[in-house]
Amino acid sequence: MNDVIVSGSPTSLERPEVIIGPRLLDAESIRARLPHREPFLFITHAVVHTDEMIKGTAHWPNSHPIIAGHFPTMGIVPGVCQLEAMAQLAGLLIASSPELGVESVGVLGSIRRAAFKAPVWPNQELALECIVRRLGEAGFLVSGEGRVGASIVVLAEFIVALRPRDALISPSNV
Repeated sequence: MNDVIVSGSPTSLERPEVIIGPRLLDAESIRARLPHREPFLFITHAVVHTDEMIKGTAHWPNSHPIIAGHFPTMGIVPGVCQLEAMAQLAGLLIASSPELGVESVGVLGSIRRAAFKAPVWPNQELALECIVRRLGEAGFLVSGEGRVGASIVVLAEFIVALRPRDALISPSNV
């Protein structure tokens, strides 16, 4: 596979470059497409394969604040963070969609199912794959899996809903 690194730092309402895979998204491009920031930005790299499939990785070092507070004497990556990493990965693909306007943002709408097959420990790389399918104009159905090595550790199906960006601005941020 010939990965092409796509980077970009659009202004706040400028649309990032549309991607037609396979394309490797670098850290700058990930930050341009997602509203998340550390310590809640979990995707470390991503590759867009098609307009419906994206793969990427997430990693939580021992020093991550979430690990410090989640079973302090036996750190484990919370399942909710694994699901959030999947949602962020799907969000990268959705944000690269040419029909998604800059006025919209994808938010987790519902979790249809989730299964945690084995723990994810700090310093392990969680390899994620998401299939993203459009559900009319209001959202996307996402099917995802996460692996550590060859073992599936998490499976999920959820909906990402599109919301107007200005409706998500907290009164404390105005």
